Amino acid sequence: MVFDMRNIYILFLIFIISYNTIIYPKCENNNFIKKKLTITKSNLSGRFKLIDPTKSDLNFKNSVDEWSASLNRTLYNGAGVAVGDYNKDGLPDIFLCSVDGKSKLFKNIGGFTFRDEALPNLKHGHRSAVFADLDGNDWLDLIIGTIENGIILLANVNGKFKDITETSGLKGIYSPMTIALADINNDSYIDIYVSNNRSRDIRDEGSVKLVRRKGQIIIPPKYKDRLIMSNGVIKEYGAEDHLFIIQINMRFDKVNWTDGTFLDSIGAGHYARPLFNKKIPRHTCQTHLPT
Repeated sequence: MVFDMRNIYILFLIFIISYNTIIYPKCENNNFIKKKLTITKSNLSGRFKLIDPTKSDLNFKNSVDEWSASLNRTLYNGAGVAVGDYNKDGLPDIFLCSVDGKSKLFKNIGGFTFRDEALPNLKHGHRSAVFADLDGNDWLDLIIGTIENGIILLANVNGKFKDITETSGLKGIYSPMTIALADINNDSYIDIYVSNNRSRDIRDEGSVKLVRRKGQIIIPPKYKDRLIMSNGVIKEYGAEDHLFIIQINMRFDKVNWTDGTFLDSIGAGHYARPLFNKKIPRHTCQTHLPT
């Protein structure tokens, strides 16, 4: 499967209010940065315009090798995009993920044209990404979710990216699908919630041997955190989600879901891990009756 953006027109929405004005964001305290936003007149307000990729230089291919995907069908799940003004020139830049190729950062140089910029540590396939100012220095950092090696964290130092993954606490064997950002503990810094799938689909194992005892299918111990019987249907869990709380110097600590930090709807300690599940077609599992 190949997604070739060289053959696809880039669709931009030029959405500009038809008068000049200056907007000042609400500033609650000194932890926020206040800037004016100037909105410019345009006769293209609210209209779409097609930009030929030969003019925009947004040349990008998210290719998936068919043989690789036949061995790991999670590669077919697609890849994401992040948009943000990482160099503070007032123009939104674009980072495009590739699951089986090379992800790219495109710097917006104006006039709906872009330039491919080099980035450190892009050796893994990537599925998700987001721009966010994690350390409050007014520069957007880049958070990238890999296929099976956790998160790559690129710190933005005055418009240049530096790989700090090794010291960030975000590296690990997990597979981010989506990334959500919020200040969980009200310390004015952004924390990271990661929704994980698995790096490999259990269906790619060919078959799963199960045992039926007294009319009930027994999940083998090796699959106890992966498979579940629900209303007669075998389901596969994705890996548990992760919540990372930022500490100092762009270092994150992973939250323990089952230590009573989180409460359920009645105020009791929450002792279950958040999991993503999906139905597995019945023909992918083999049931073996005991002799």
